[in-house]
Formats: sequence, C-alpha cells, structure tokens
Amino acid sequence: MEHAQQAYALGKDIYAQGTENAINLEYNLGLAYSLNNETILDDIEPTPLYRKAPEYPVVGARHKKNGSVLLSFDIDDAGFVKNINMEEEDGGQHFVKSSIEALNKWRYGPKIIDGKAVNAENMRVRLDFKIDRS
Repeated sequence: MEHAQQAYALGKDIYAQGTENAINLEYNLGLAYSLNNETILDDIEPTPLYRKAPEYPVVGARHKKNGSVLLSFDIDDAGFVKNINMEEEDGGQHFVKSSIEALNKWRYGPKIIDGKAVNAENMRVRLDFKIDRS
C-alpha cells in the first residue's frame, strides 16, 4: 500500500500544478497499480485531488445573503465529475450556478474495485455560503 500512497501524493502534486487529461489518466492508472506494477488488492473509494471553492455570487454578497446547495454527481473512471444534479437549494439560483461551476472543476482519484478504476455513482456534497455580517 506504500506505493499507492506515493502514487496518490504524486497525483496531488500534478493536480496542484495544473494538468491535461493525459496526466490525469496517468495518475489514475498509477493509483490502480503500484510503482512496482503489483496490483493493489484493496478497494479504494474516490479520493479528492482538487477542489475549487465556489465563488460567492455577487448578488448574494451584495445583499449579505447566506445560502446552501446540495448536489448529487457521479465520478467517472478517470476521476472527472459527471451528471451533476441539484437536490436542494436555499438562497437562490445564483448559489446553484456557482456551486455547479466549481464542482465541474473538481478532480478525484477514481473508485478502485479489484484493481480497476470504475465509475462512482450518486455522490453528494453540500456547499454552504456564509457571509460575515460584521
């Protein structure tokens, strides 16, 4: 498992530098196989690599309004977010739009089952928007 941790650390560094799809795929394959080319037997849940916080909507900030959005989504076998759906919202559509834009930029190490990257379905995240009223 030490090699998987090294692959994970390398993947985080690559994402921090900004990447192209080919590098993302290389990382995901590296997670599925250790650096010594031994199959990792442990199943692995999707691992966040890059998360961009949503921008606070101008309309919400101007009116000092808080909000929250619950989104459901899938993660494909290359670690990209797909099929985003809004489940709940509080505060207005401008919070929904900002949340979806941010979630589209998130990247994950994919779910691994039996050494193979697979889709992860029905993931959920709540994004809260709170403004300091002082």
